[in-house]
Amino acid sequence: MFPNFPFPLPFLRAALCVLFFLQISFPTTSLAGELSLPAIFSDHAVLQRGPDIPIWGKAAAGAEVVVALGDIRTTSKADGQGKWMAKLDLSKAGPGPLRMVVRSGSDEVAVEDVLVGEVWLASGQSNMVRTLGKSLGADEEIPKSANPSLRGFLVSAADADQPKEDLKGEWMVASPETSGRFSAVAYHFGKTIQETMKVPVGLIISAVGSTTVETWTSRESLETIPKLAAAAEKVRQHAAGYPEAKAAYQPALKNWLEQTGRADRRTAAPEQLLADESLIWETLEMPHTPSDHAQPGAVWLRTTVEVPAEQAGKTTFLQLGRVHGFDEIYWNGQKIFATATDAALPMIRRDSFATVPRVV
Repeated sequence: MFPNFPFPLPFLRAALCVLFFLQISFPTTSLAGELSLPAIFSDHAVLQRGPDIPIWGKAAAGAEVVVALGDIRTTSKADGQGKWMAKLDLSKAGPGPLRMVVRSGSDEVAVEDVLVGEVWLASGQSNMVRTLGKSLGADEEIPKSANPSLRGFLVSAADADQPKEDLKGEWMVASPETSGRFSAVAYHFGKTIQETMKVPVGLIISAVGSTTVETWTSRESLETIPKLAAAAEKVRQHAAGYPEAKAAYQPALKNWLEQTGRADRRTAAPEQLLADESLIWETLEMPHTPSDHAQPGAVWLRTTVEVPAEQAGKTTFLQLGRVHGFDEIYWNGQKIFATATDAALPMIRRDSFATVPRVV
């Protein structure tokens, strides 16, 4: 038990493990012949300590698979679809670093620098997405964040209306070069556990802002609840018609912008307009709200920002407030962010974020 934790540790682990297996149940391709491991089993990985820890992947149908982690060894056999799962007794293993080798026939896949300790899933919405580099105290925490026993696996966001058999992501060892990409909440949570328990900690960071719990739930589970089943069916129907609707949307949007006078009337590329010092820009006091009689359409705003000397060469984070529509952001004439006009929900009001290149 840890002081000040609102739930007993076993409760948290049970809740987190359910989501973990929903998210990464199937292997990705990292082929050596027909043998492969999912991305979660890659260099710098952390494995959960304990008995019967699953390792899975793909091989030739019916092939025998041998998994070895240091001196610990076990075997498995691929099924008719080539899927296999082996279980290792890691209750007395570690902490490492260790080398994991998986063999099947003449094929071999090796995973380097593996640790054994505590593995946690960090999932949720924007509060979990927000990175350490964008959090309060980042300038003090990141320079001292080097910790080979604290690691994070960053899952690349993806959506699908059917279960997928691949997962993109990478393990990162906490350091001043990588810690800024960790979820801030996950980083401090993992750091506390690692310092308290004195064991390696792996954080699987799989979070997407504004998502509801239904989007993380299997269709089979949703269909056990009538109201959710009906909603899931509507989503399925929308998804089936989405490619056709998207193809029609772009020309329809262009025509609508022209017909309503909302199309961008610029006479040159934005890079040229922003760099042309001969142009006269109207001065606005910010914050500024257009009057009720203002003509809707494209608006270009320009300002000059003084960058402190100590920020030179560092990554700068911009937050430009709420935007309702499509937007583009330029920094010193270079486009650094844009909302695609074929985005699924382009007209929703949202915060606009951008990261300024290090060349400042």
